Amino acid sequence: PPPIPLAQLSARIYDYVSSHPQGVTTQELCAYVYAGDPQGGPEWAEVSLRVLVWKLNKTHLRKRGLQVRGSGGPGSVYRLVTL
Repeated sequence: PPPIPLAQLSARIYDYVSSHPQGVTTQELCAYVYAGDPQGGPEWAEVSLRVLVWKLNKTHLRKRGLQVRGSGGPGSVYRLVTL
């Protein structure tokens, strides 16, 4: 498929989740997405991550038949799924 033009944090989420078909935990994804931030990301990094995933799905992925989906709850695991 052709590349998807994404903002930096959204691209990091998509690249990381799509390269881990077994899934990634919320903590793993936060650590990767905010690795370049000297402060480790926002204070509420997990909440911020959920918002970024929602926007990524709504704006770019669903119209391509894809979605980053979390399993929900504590210890949530994110995977790239086909709709």
